[in-house]
Amino acid sequence: MGRILSAFLMLGISSMCGAQIYKYLGIEDGLSNRRIYRIQKDGRGYMWFLTQEGMDRYDGKRIRHYTVLDGNLKVAPQVNLNWLYTDTENTLWVVGRKGRIFHYDTLHDRFRMVYRIPGLQDDFATGMLCYAYMDRGDRIWLCQGDHIIRYDTRTGIAQRLVSRLRGDITAISETDGTNLFIGTVNGLFPVRERDGVLEALADTDSIRTPVSELYYHPGSKKLFVGTFRKGILVYGVSAGSTLRNVAVNRITPLNDRELLIATGGRGVYRMDVDSLVPKPYITADYASHNGMNGDNINDIYVDEEGTVSGLPTTPPESQSGITATRAMNGSGTHRATAGRWLTIRCMMSSKTAKATCGSPPATGSACCSLR
Repeated sequence: MGRILSAFLMLGISSMCGAQIYKYLGIEDGLSNRRIYRIQKDGRGYMWFLTQEGMDRYDGKRIRHYTVLDGNLKVAPQVNLNWLYTDTENTLWVVGRKGRIFHYDTLHDRFRMVYRIPGLQDDFATGMLCYAYMDRGDRIWLCQGDHIIRYDTRTGIAQRLVSRLRGDITAISETDGTNLFIGTVNGLFPVRERDGVLEALADTDSIRTPVSELYYHPGSKKLFVGTFRKGILVYGVSAGSTLRNVAVNRITPLNDRELLIATGGRGVYRMDVDSLVPKPYITADYASHNGMNGDNINDIYVDEEGTVSGLPTTPPESQSGITATRAMNGSGTHRATAGRWLTIRCMMSSKTAKATCGSPPATGSACCSLR
């Protein structure tokens, strides 16, 4: 607990421990592409980066690129590798917009395709997934518009769920084994699953604005709703919205009572689940050579040791990469995931060699970590 606490102090209180320290990883270090979309850590402590060119694994010293195959054919990463998850056993899963699911086989050190949605071909005419989600039962929800196929990673069985929702699904969050909330481009909808049918529940707190992110906090039993227009809303709480006029890209727990909120333009905020008051946590410091140079944060990853990881974007002309800080373990050697990570999509500017971030996510991204 002491190490985790001190890691947070190093993040937030520079006067006690000096400046935040960054290590930049770029293409010259082995990164396959400057655009990073997702980050995860597996059960062996490796950090995985889902890039525009596929999967990269970082062991603290080297980056290794993995080619992902469908049979003997290399899949196009841009439409086949889009979401990255770890299940309850810390096994890695990758989902693509063309309905393919890949599982990382640790024994043979390769990715293996285990499922593909029938009829979803490698063209634009047959459509793409708009969202994918892994639930607490290690089942992957494949959402195409308002249609849902759920793949059970434990049994290998796929089931088509019956839903009367309308509009593209953008977020899903569970409250218990049968009740959940589904966010769409049309708003938020509480539902219950019964025998493969999603039944709409009475909605006492209607939210009818496009939803970008959902997080259910079990301790407080509050549902935090990230939106594209109204900032953070708390379902069932009449306190109004917070962080208005900014896009909420990711909500993730920092500890039992606090959340981290990644925004599109204001950096990372920290929010207590009781007071519901957001406070700036990590923001750009353009005057510092060693500071964060970007506030457009697309993703945050916090591991079990309290390491925070996040993701900003960059203008097309910039040179980008992964930023990481490796803490020292007791033996004095480096560990890839010790300490605290804040992975923020940060870029290496080709002119200044500093972390810089730009606006649209499509232009590219990388990640940053703090110690």
